[in-house]
Amino acid sequence: MSLAYPPAKDYLLSASLDETIRIWNVSTKREIASTKTHEGGAGMIRIVPGGRLVSCGNDNLVRLWDLPAYLTK
Repeated sequence: MSLAYPPAKDYLLSASLDETIRIWNVSTKREIASTKTHEGGAGMIRIVPGGRLVSCGNDNLVRLWDLPAYLTK
């Protein structure tokens, strides 16, 4: 449903109808991390200042994620 690609970074984020947000390593094309998010699907993701991620979904919720925590796993 949505992709976010931060400038000068080697990862890509995806939001999907399978209710997940996934972080992908662009070089290796492998998943770094994933988390179950919005019931009914994650519709939109955006990276905001401070390295955080905002998502909204079919459950009518907006969530703020601490992206650096997922990248260090």
